[in-house]
Amino acid sequence: PLHWAVRLALPLQVLKVILNAYPHSGFTHDATTTTPFSILWDRHEPTLNDVFRIHGQQKLLSFPSWTRLTMLIQSSTKISTDHYLLHAAAACGCPISFLQFSIKLTGTPHLSKPDDTGDLPLHSASSSPYTNCDHIRFWIDSYPPAVRIRDARGRLPIHRMIASGKRWEEGVEVLVRHHPVVMQEQDPSSNLFPFMIAGSSANPDVSTIYHLLQMNPVHVGPL
Repeated sequence: PLHWAVRLALPLQVLKVILNAYPHSGFTHDATTTTPFSILWDRHEPTLNDVFRIHGQQKLLSFPSWTRLTMLIQSSTKISTDHYLLHAAAACGCPISFLQFSIKLTGTPHLSKPDDTGDLPLHSASSSPYTNCDHIRFWIDSYPPAVRIRDARGRLPIHRMIASGKRWEEGVEVLVRHHPVVMQEQDPSSNLFPFMIAGSSANPDVSTIYHLLQMNPVHVGPL
């Protein structure tokens, strides 16, 4: 329903009713892999860029289309878009162009600022079901030190990524090739190395386990 509500530019109250019933529907893909959020962003991106460039941040934050976009994000995550826009957008897997715009809006210092739970944007993206390898690459390129920064529970992004079920081609490869040493780091909550986390999941992916071991065979004992 939300796809059509967005396409038809139905009133804000209609969107609220749908989101109340289906909080994550703003980032649900249709048959063409399009989300309601991407429909809104594609439609309003040029205008919002102009508003920000000409009138500044305050005018943008009160703009109706911006309100709709942040409402979809806020509905899908518990992270505050008022204080931690980058973290919330990272958790939702927003389009890369929106992420770039958000950094321009908030400023690069927010890339290294933990949210209330101790997460950086890369942490949020690593364990999100809505992100892919392009999102992971974007956050690493935006703030490379994040790959070796631990969250409040002492976990690295690689630990959270694999524990969430992400596979080699879904971002794991991007991260370990950027900083291979993370494969030698144990998750303090389980004392498992990344390849062990991959192997202990409910639905282990053989390819992910194989590649992790291939890049770091030191953990394979003698035959």
